[in-house]
Amino acid sequence: MDQDKKNIVGLIVALFIICIAGALLSYFAKDNKDETVPVNAVSVNKDKTIPVNKNLKRLPIPHFPDMENLPNFGKIDYNWEFFTLSGKSVKTTDFKGKVIFINFWATWCRPCVIEMPGLQILYDKLKKENVEFLFISNEEKNRVKNFIEQNNYTMPIYIKGEKIPKAIEYRGIPSIFIVNKDGTIVFKHTGSANWSDKSCVDFIKKLL
Repeated sequence: MDQDKKNIVGLIVALFIICIAGALLSYFAKDNKDETVPVNAVSVNKDKTIPVNKNLKRLPIPHFPDMENLPNFGKIDYNWEFFTLSGKSVKTTDFKGKVIFINFWATWCRPCVIEMPGLQILYDKLKKENVEFLFISNEEKNRVKNFIEQNNYTMPIYIKGEKIPKAIEYRGIPSIFIVNKDGTIVFKHTGSANWSDKSCVDFIKKLL
């Protein structure tokens, strides 16, 4: 009888520990600020609206390099082709001599969607400067168009072409690359971030 009681108490303790561990894992997973989605991930939520977290201050601020020690991640391929939502072909050669801000994203990608309001703010601050913004998705164009219209975004949206230049290949989304005026990739970042921060604007303006 005493052994039975010990077994029951042990089972209750084990279940309690499992519940606590599960709650902690759920909390930390939910609070992850720099999450990414693998590029080969399959969405199970493609037909549902993903809520947008407008609390940008919760997202990490990207760390930008010093202008005196800019990294060199290779050169952008100016023959790289992609398409507008209307199907028009565009090549990066059209943007030679400009700073280029490239964002690879998807409507089903939660980290991508969370950072979108901050990217819109960044675009609004710099759209009159010598900067070209390329927001590139690999989805069906009507789905992307509907998402952009429903959220009142105005940044330039494109659909990915057949091939991505090796210098800007990525393993997860959202992924961002910044190219300076001579075509050198000087910054790259994977994961959601607060792109509306003043440091982002300042870094890009220093490249102009």
